[in-house]
Amino acid sequence: MFQSPFVTYAQNGEDVLLWRALKQVQRGFYIDVGAQDPVNDSVTKAFYERGWQGINIEPVQRWYDRLVQDRPHDVNLRVAVGNQPGTTRLFEVEGSGLSTSDPDFAHRHAAEGHVLHEQIVECVTLDRICTDNNVGTVHFLKIDCEGAEKAALEGIALSNVRPWIVLVEATEPNSTKPTWDQWEHLLTGRGYRFVFFDGLNRFYLADEHNNLAAAFDAPVNVFDSAQRLSEVDAQRQITVLRGEIEGLKGAAVVAKLQAELATVTAQRAAAEVERDAATTERNAIAAERDAATAECNAIAAERNAATAERDAVVVERNAVTAERDAVKSDRDVLRAHLSVARDEAAVQQLELGRLHANQVALLSSHSWRITAPLRTCSRAGQWAFHRLHRMVYLALRPFARAARPMLQRLARWGMARRLVTGIFGRHSRLVNTGRLFLVGSPMPPRVIEDMVSPDVTPEDPSLSARGREVLSALEGMRTRAEGESQGASRT
Repeated sequence: MFQSPFVTYAQNGEDVLLWRALKQVQRGFYIDVGAQDPVNDSVTKAFYERGWQGINIEPVQRWYDRLVQDRPHDVNLRVAVGNQPGTTRLFEVEGSGLSTSDPDFAHRHAAEGHVLHEQIVECVTLDRICTDNNVGTVHFLKIDCEGAEKAALEGIALSNVRPWIVLVEATEPNSTKPTWDQWEHLLTGRGYRFVFFDGLNRFYLADEHNNLAAAFDAPVNVFDSAQRLSEVDAQRQITVLRGEIEGLKGAAVVAKLQAELATVTAQRAAAEVERDAATTERNAIAAERDAATAECNAIAAERNAATAERDAVVVERNAVTAERDAVKSDRDVLRAHLSVARDEAAVQQLELGRLHANQVALLSSHSWRITAPLRTCSRAGQWAFHRLHRMVYLALRPFARAARPMLQRLARWGMARRLVTGIFGRHSRLVNTGRLFLVGSPMPPRVIEDMVSPDVTPEDPSLSARGREVLSALEGMRTRAEGESQGASRT
């Protein structure tokens, strides 16, 4: 039945252009070569719904069966169209509209992963089909043979039957590569002129119907007021759903309230469970926090103890460092003393060696051996002298001690001292011994001065510590001797 607005079923809007040119025709006639599905991507479905009739040619059994079911008022033929009658090989591409009689296209589809079924079908010409069906006026002829368009045009003379409009697929299957240069002369050379190309099909208009050319000045656009089948189906579904919604609105409200009540109940139960879980988790967190606090306090105490121990270690280290420095200083001093002692020992060792060498040389000399008896006699005489001296000393000591006070008074007399020193000498052994007996004076200062060099002082850096001690002692002895000597002189 007639519908408004126009619903397009075609793949590329071809039926919209045809309707723009032929909408004034009532119950027109069409021929569809390669009709395929009677609804999806069909160029003739919209015209059939508006009372048109025609011939649908489709060699694939599955599409032919659907055409027979959907187009009971059309002539549906399961044949292939060519330039001469007979048979042809058909490569049916499963589940698509790409079935072809061209082997090259078939191999290409197979390489792309399509499943092919090869079969032999009857082939007739368009002129024969028109004659057998007493075709007179044809308002449009659509040819989509997947590569066999040239053979189909060669099979119609376009003399007795002259379609007003001819549209032919003008590119290779699933490609933009043009093919019209192979067959366009079959139309332009027979009273047709090209009027439009929609990117897939080329439209040609018979010269006797040039008045329709204005319909092809522009492509399909919004001013055609056409709707796609998908849009119409969607609108129908929306209308149906709206009716169902209105009918179920009351029940839906109740169901919604019940669902909401159940949801709220479930949410409350879930909230209680979640609350219990949160309480348990909070208690666990509190226990964990207390444990962490205790651990933190223990760590702080341990840190303080470690700090105190570190400070004690630092103090001890400083003390050890100071002691080590002191030990190093003492060690350096001792090393200096040791060096000096070693130097002195070396000197003494050298002197000892020299003396030993002299002694060995002396003992091994002829004079030492010759004078050995003399030395023996000398030692014997010295021993006898010392013994005699000792006996005299022991015999005279009581008398000397008794006479000491008298001799001390006599020594204070200067004439007596001068007389004694003049006779025996000022520094004779007898005078020194008498001086020591009377006044307790040690060796005279001159003797001490003779023992010490006037060029050497205790501050001399070349002296060792022991040398300085000896020199200081000699200096003290000399000073005391001078003092005592001066006291004795005054006396």
